[in-house]
Amino acid sequence: MDYRNILATGFLLLCGAVFVHSLKSANAFPQGPNVSMGSNPIDNGYGNCNASDIIFQNNSSQDFILTDISKYYDSQQGDTYLRLDGQNFWASVGNFNFHSGLRVPPGSSLTCTSQSNLPMTISGYYTH
Repeated sequence: MDYRNILATGFLLLCGAVFVHSLKSANAFPQGPNVSMGSNPIDNGYGNCNASDIIFQNNSSQDFILTDISKYYDSQQGDTYLRLDGQNFWASVGNFNFHSGLRVPPGSSLTCTSQSNLPMTISGYYTH
């Protein structure tokens, strides 16, 4: 075997070793909401849809992402409005699960109005 073949084979082995050594291990990002509040930033609220009950108050310094709305459904109830700081925020008739959610800024409160004064539960998570 010629010395050039030996050098070429050695060079290929060296390149392969450098390539394998340069590979990094894969790191997966954690699934679900991640915030500085801790490992379980999920929260919920409950109240009647009568415009005076506060269903949820965001007392944190982080945004709250509203992901689920569950309310008693009555076919005679008419429109139900979820209000953010007194302004109409969202209208509903039934239960909803949002893929991306609705943002509730820090210091904001959610109330609900309907003709039937029915109970509503909301849930979501804090983020920043």
